[in-house]
Amino acid sequence: MVWVLPFAQGAALAPVWMIFVAWTLFIVATASAVVAWLPLHVRSLRYCFEGDRLVAHSGVWYHSKVFIPYARITDINVQQGPLERRFGIHRVFVQTAGSFLPEAILFGIGNPDRVRERLLRGTPLAGDGATEGSPSEVSRGPLRGVRGELAGPLDARASR
Repeated sequence: MVWVLPFAQGAALAPVWMIFVAWTLFIVATASAVVAWLPLHVRSLRYCFEGDRLVAHSGVWYHSKVFIPYARITDINVQQGPLERRFGIHRVFVQTAGSFLPEAILFGIGNPDRVRERLLRGTPLAGDGATEGSPSEVSRGPLRGVRGELAGPLDARASR
């Protein structure tokens, strides 16, 4: 935007500054909305292993519950991006027959092999901390480590 300013002369300078201020406010408002929404979105992601099905909860404004019987599950994909690899968490995609897109995506999974076994066999996970039939929030252990690592530099900056 700096290269535009030398070409603006006199009265033409006011519209250039107004456009610059409008775009700056738009970018700041959008970034603030994303920063405020992201923690709410992460807290809304939950899953539950019931006796015969997986129940995935999600949504901040529009809540969604997806019920997937274990018998309908045809494919389970595990993915891990660079940041997820850094923090030791995974994404598990649960797919059923007749659907191109995954029916559910489980984020922040610390041990995807256990979740995969649970979904394929339909057997309870020993020591998962959740009672059968009650919502189990996404594995918090690895996520607490992520929060701690991210908060470290912020705390150091704030103490200066």
